[in-house]
Amino acid sequence: MNPLLLMKKVYKIYYSKFKPERVIGLPAREWAYTPFSDEGTMIRHISIKTHSELKRFLIENVPRNVYYSSAYYKTPNASTMEEKGWIGADLVFDIDADHIPWALGKKYDLMLEIAKKEMKHLIENFILSDFGFGENDLEIAFSGGRGYHLRISSLHIRKLSSSSRKEIADYVYGTDLDKRQLSTFLESGIFTNSGWPNKVYNFLKNAYMNGASWVVEKFKERGMDVDDESVRAIIKYADNIFGIKSVKMTRAEKDKALDSIVAFLRSEIDKIVTGDAKRLLRYPSSLHGKTGLLVKKLTLDELDDFKPLEDAVVLPEKDSQVLIQNVDQNSPVIKALQGVKIKDYEIEIIEGVVSMPLYAAIFVYGLTGVITSIMVLG
Repeated sequence: MNPLLLMKKVYKIYYSKFKPERVIGLPAREWAYTPFSDEGTMIRHISIKTHSELKRFLIENVPRNVYYSSAYYKTPNASTMEEKGWIGADLVFDIDADHIPWALGKKYDLMLEIAKKEMKHLIENFILSDFGFGENDLEIAFSGGRGYHLRISSLHIRKLSSSSRKEIADYVYGTDLDKRQLSTFLESGIFTNSGWPNKVYNFLKNAYMNGASWVVEKFKERGMDVDDESVRAIIKYADNIFGIKSVKMTRAEKDKALDSIVAFLRSEIDKIVTGDAKRLLRYPSSLHGKTGLLVKKLTLDELDDFKPLEDAVVLPEKDSQVLIQNVDQNSPVIKALQGVKIKDYEIEIIEGVVSMPLYAAIFVYGLTGVITSIMVLG
């Protein structure tokens, strides 16, 4: 059977049985979807009033991907943003393996693990500590693809302008920090009890107390490489600030140390997403249009133990035979998937007729396109 037609049939069965995830402010949201007939086309400006209406909509349209707005509108189904009447918006963050330099080129399962660690880093070191939100303010979701989304729906942030949201994104990413001013704070010890001065000050203090091996290990734990020159600059700056004798440093050496520390401490968010007060994000409890994985809502406690290639697999396990053709073993996507385990199946992409569970067939087909036919057995 044609894989795309089978995929649509399987999605229809899923939506006929699923329980829609509750959405805050549902009637004020804009909804959108991409159809199986043309994934490149986004059908949007849709208004849905109730969760039962949402379920009927999904069964009738069988979307390949489903989205709803971070924004709240007076008239969400209006065709222009002016006519919609913006009321406010959730504050949103997107962590995607594609935006994490040290995730690139890794196996798919490792990319997902890196993205999960990055979401935890964002939450623990910025959202909770710096911005003062509580765990109950967080709406975390696995995207179904290669990352995670975070929504904050608290009333007091909904009116934030796009420029304010961009400032938040810049803060989290450590964009355009004034390194000379930061050096002044670090070297004088003033204003180092909060924000970026506090983060960098504490890192340098630990570097001074624990030495170069600690610096290398911390970068390694984060998944990052750090060159010898950067390590030397960090240790030298730590000695300069905390040592008994002052160590002379050039501006270039200080900048080298600070650039490395900021790169380590920042969160690799997609800044464009956070700065957008009208963003569309995937709907939790829907299916991802390429992987077939569940867009799954999570608590912070659940995030720790969450295994996306097990816990987000909701499609049938039925035995299937697939025809695989035109495989380019040098393709980055093929390389990323070879040998990766999804639930109980270890992926092996070779040309010919191959047996695999239906959920794995849809996963491989959606990401690679090398499966040209799927026959479900039994």
